Amino acid sequence: IGRSAHYDRLLALLYIDLDRFKAINDSLGHEAGDQVLVDVAGQILRHRFDTGALYRIGGDEFAVILEDLTSPEQAAEKAERILQACRRPLTVGTREVVITASIGIALFPGDTQNPDRLVEDAHAASKRAKKIGQDRALFYSEQFNAAALERLEWESDLRKALRQREFHIYFQPRVGAESGEMVAMEALLRWEHPKHGRVSPDRFVHILEETGLIGAVSDWLIREACQQCKALQERSHPGIRVSVNVSSMQLLTHSLLDSVRSALAASGLAPHCLELEITESVLVDDPREAAATLDRLKSFGVQLAIDDFGTGYSSLHYLQHLPVDSLKIDRSFLVDLPESPDQTALTETVVTLAHNFGMLAVAEGVENERQHAFLKALGCDEMQGYLFGRPQPLAELAAQLDRTSSPADPRRTRDTGKPAVRG
Repeated sequence: IGRSAHYDRLLALLYIDLDRFKAINDSLGHEAGDQVLVDVAGQILRHRFDTGALYRIGGDEFAVILEDLTSPEQAAEKAERILQACRRPLTVGTREVVITASIGIALFPGDTQNPDRLVEDAHAASKRAKKIGQDRALFYSEQFNAAALERLEWESDLRKALRQREFHIYFQPRVGAESGEMVAMEALLRWEHPKHGRVSPDRFVHILEETGLIGAVSDWLIREACQQCKALQERSHPGIRVSVNVSSMQLLTHSLLDSVRSALAASGLAPHCLELEITESVLVDDPREAAATLDRLKSFGVQLAIDDFGTGYSSLHYLQHLPVDSLKIDRSFLVDLPESPDQTALTETVVTLAHNFGMLAVAEGVENERQHAFLKALGCDEMQGYLFGRPQPLAELAAQLDRTSSPADPRRTRDTGKPAVRG
């Protein structure tokens, strides 16, 4: 509490009370009960509390102190992970045992500033959780329970969404600046919630990242995008490429490499027809690891783009040393084009920068002919936005594409014939 007060950070005490533990002791004996306690503690510890520690208070009760939190939701998320860990089946002798837990959460400075009272509040919350059904976590303060329960419901729904095929892909066309013909499409994740209808990605992507679910969803997205792009190519549009946004969390794991390799092999899509879009921030968070991953991805033959360029941590250093093929100009730079002198200067600088490094300049958020004409005059290579088409299912996009001429070789730009793939 002293540290949290000094650094003005949130602290949470999680009081963990195992459910039905007495029944295990009574039916299997105290030795089996001791083994369950050791195994449960081990499962909880495997979650590696970077900002806290696990204590055994006595009997079948444990406590976790979480320091350096920024929101109550972080405490709720950690409590949910503990609940998941406790639910994993244990082998006791020749028997399989499943145990759950009731968790109470008390916060400093929100609930109290007294250490003894903090323990009492967390204990009271765990008793309430056990009384209303067990296998759950509750805050001592009701004001946090509604938000935490809502968050946990969204997380639970997201876990079901992939299994129940509630995710879909919409595609937004990308056109050559000169010809106006579609040369690529961006794959965009959509969630059709059975109760809430279509849910905006802004509402759920951060939950996927915070819970680690982003890996499985991204794997599915890459696989489906490759398969649907290949299907569109076989429908007499062989030059179409597809781009997919990659989470910074996934980029820094080896699973992305396996996911891309597997998706390309399963779909038969040529590697140069897949583009992975990354954000600038990941290049700053862990530049060495990011560079190593991008180099390996590039060895597969896929294309790489920096998304929303200019809104993060722009650096000429990584543009010089990383195998990037395209810079995507953020839509915020285009809002007042061509009237705004500042936006004009910024956009012209990014286009020139991209070309000087041998990359394509791709503009996002193009919504009117004035923007289109101005970007075309600047030498922007490709564009996407509502002027050329909104995100839509593949069938609708294919019908739109059927009404246009076949696109050119995707390895060359529409405007200059310059190769779009570096190196």
